[in-house]
Amino acid sequence: MGIQFRTLRHVPFTLVTTLLLITATIPSRAQVSGGERIFENLRMGLFSPPTVTLRGVSGGAIPLRGFVERDSTDTGLCAGFIDTQPDHLLTLDQFFDFLSLEILSPEDTTLLVQGPGGSWCNDDYAGQNPAILGAWLPGTYQIWVGSYRQDRYHPYLLRISRDPDAPDLRESETDQLPNN
Repeated sequence: MGIQFRTLRHVPFTLVTTLLLITATIPSRAQVSGGERIFENLRMGLFSPPTVTLRGVSGGAIPLRGFVERDSTDTGLCAGFIDTQPDHLLTLDQFFDFLSLEILSPEDTTLLVQGPGGSWCNDDYAGQNPAILGAWLPGTYQIWVGSYRQDRYHPYLLRISRDPDAPDLRESETDQLPNN
């Protein structure tokens, strides 16, 4: 006794259409209630926009310092708490002479980036907001946005810019944060 397969010509057209519509409406990323996407990944190359802003929610239970097994990197302190999985993946198709990752949050956040060439941490680059700036190799980077205090979760904006003259993120932009 074997499994029998039927062809689609025996399935009513409305059933196939309904299944396709249901599948097409399932979001591929987490969304906040206003429909804004959070925890997105990004690929950047020569023709990418010079500045991109992503959204997310910081925090976790794992000490960042223990996760990277060091107290600091050349870019700053490894402080705060993160989740096991990165919040974002950033894939760079080419070398960037300058790239900045800046966080804006109403609460104290921290930043960890792991990718080609190593790991980089930062805490309190601008007030309570972290950032990492410099030259970046091509490849995929994992980005964690942590909270300074364990099991505290805060909305944030992550601005990734290849423009060294881009203005800093401003506190007035916190109205763009999810769940704010």
